[in-house]
Amino acid sequence: MKTLPDPETLRPKFTPENQQALISEIQDSGLLTCYIGKNGLPVGFYFNGAVLEGGLADCLRRLPAPWQASMDHLINEDFYKRNLNAIRQGRLEEAVEVVAGQEITSLFLVSRFPLSPGGESGLLVTIRDISGISESRLKLSGSNVLFDLVADNMSDVFCVVSTSGKVSFLSPSIRELTGYTVEELLSRPLSGIVSPDSFEVVNRIWEEYQPLFEVGKISKSEIRPVCFEVKFVRKDNSARWAEVSSSPFIDADNNIQGVHGMIRDITERKTRQEAMSSSLQHEIELSQVKSKYISTVSHEFRTPLSIIYSNLQLLEKYRFELDEETIHDAFELSRMAVKSLLRVLDKVTIIDASG
Repeated sequence: MKTLPDPETLRPKFTPENQQALISEIQDSGLLTCYIGKNGLPVGFYFNGAVLEGGLADCLRRLPAPWQASMDHLINEDFYKRNLNAIRQGRLEEAVEVVAGQEITSLFLVSRFPLSPGGESGLLVTIRDISGISESRLKLSGSNVLFDLVADNMSDVFCVVSTSGKVSFLSPSIRELTGYTVEELLSRPLSGIVSPDSFEVVNRIWEEYQPLFEVGKISKSEIRPVCFEVKFVRKDNSARWAEVSSSPFIDADNNIQGVHGMIRDITERKTRQEAMSSSLQHEIELSQVKSKYISTVSHEFRTPLSIIYSNLQLLEKYRFELDEETIHDAFELSRMAVKSLLRVLDKVTIIDASG
């Protein structure tokens, strides 16, 4: 019989130097957080950043009323074993329906994080209420619709990088973004996935973090996220764009433990931006052509009109003093100017008809 791997040996998982800082952020995120010991029993609960003390029943009674009935069904003695088995099977995230009687009362997203060796906890489980999505399910057909909606809403990738540059955690949603599994992606060099220009951007951002790492400390109020865009190639060789929002994370003593980031696919947005930029450039070029065309036409009209106007002034002022030959020349020049104007008008008509 094949032996199941120990949860502590599974990836992805946190390293000792950043584990506590990252867990602190999860605890403060407003989720129900449950620690499971290596023996499969609960070690502790947090809700909205506050510890829930006492036994299992005491913890459940301290939850908000809408949670209590559902948690009575979801969290029981088998809950811990189920989550340990789920980790062994690689199910790090899944939606769970909690049924009371004949009705579906709640829907929760259960996320599991294997913890690194050295502590009494072997697994961290977070529970998020996503019951609101279930209302849409009543209006849509198909048993997979709800799970498709959940998957669409959880498409962002969460990653953690230590101060040494080692990737400590990468969420499984990376496969949806890149086509690579976590293991496949971590085994490839970054330069083989992102474009050369994007690789330079990533290196520049990382270099900007180095002075901060050397100081080693930063207060929470001083932390500012850094947003940048990268172009990468998926496993199927298609080019995509992603937006990365990164910031350092700290422990309780303000010691910098590394950098965490959210990665989001922005390919459609970039495509629209490029289309708008191309359209804008086309409009600029068209405007320049129109300006040049108007300037040329203006000149072509101005010269003949000046000739006609000058001859009219001459005839008006000196018509009784001019000889016949001079008058004839004035009329001839005017006729030539009129013909020139007609030729210009013909050109304008042809150009306008051709678009």
